[in-house]
Amino acid sequence: MTLPSYKSVSNITLSFVFLSYLLGIIYILFVNTYFVGYPREVEDQLSLAIEYIFIFLNGVGFLYHLGLLINGLITKISKGEKIRRALMGLAIIIAIPLIAYIRAITMFRDTPQGFDKPVIYIYPAETQKVSVALDFKGDFKTVYPSFTNDKDTWEVMAQPNGTLRLPNNDRDYGYLFWEGKTAEPFNITSGFVVAKADTKQFLEWALREQGLNDKEANDFIVYWLPQLEENPYNLIHFSTDEYQNIAKLTVTPKPDSIIRVFMVYKPLSERVSFPEQKLEKIERSGFTVVEWGGSNQSTNLIK
Repeated sequence: MTLPSYKSVSNITLSFVFLSYLLGIIYILFVNTYFVGYPREVEDQLSLAIEYIFIFLNGVGFLYHLGLLINGLITKISKGEKIRRALMGLAIIIAIPLIAYIRAITMFRDTPQGFDKPVIYIYPAETQKVSVALDFKGDFKTVYPSFTNDKDTWEVMAQPNGTLRLPNNDRDYGYLFWEGKTAEPFNITSGFVVAKADTKQFLEWALREQGLNDKEANDFIVYWLPQLEENPYNLIHFSTDEYQNIAKLTVTPKPDSIIRVFMVYKPLSERVSFPEQKLEKIERSGFTVVEWGGSNQSTNLIK
């Protein structure tokens, strides 16, 4: 049996390394973008498969290159071969941060983030039946009162003062409450860096600016202020379109105005420079629905 030549084996091994590069680029440019929103199990399996293949191919290249280096110490090789082996070693070395980058993407993208205490207030112009459907790209942790059907929907009788009552239930509710976890990312490019001492005044201003009344703002502040004041600084962003994409809210009949205030924040140990966000205020008129909630991004990347 004729064994493959040294040059053939060397070229095949080098091809392994560059094939792993190609897989890494495909993962970063395509998979990590277009598979967002697929079931988490699919994302996990695909991520791990590509990562393991990447590591395997580079592991083969590394071991073979280590053998070449040892061989070069005990045998005489040409200048061209020295250059070729050096380039191969450089290719493997460059692959290491690429592996780390893929690992970071997988870890942070798949880290579930909490959607904490979103509450929904309903103020119709007159007492009427209202359907509230919540299409959430994640897993619900808590819902109160419970959905009235299997389609993540509440059916309530709502009064102009905000009092809600469910069918076959004599209890009165001030709002609809839910919490959940999702691996969907937030792309934060603007916000506010707020010092601990300024948090109370900032929230009062920001919530009024976005259309919350005093009672709604008070409910928000007494829940979130203690958590925000645990940190020297916080980077605070109010999500709009991304939040609507992750937690789509459909109200029937259609309200005249919907105000959704969702705070995404990241604790900071010191002040940093960050582009300031421009807040959009929605005027309240007629049948109004208001929601507020938040998410602590301390374990997730903010882009």
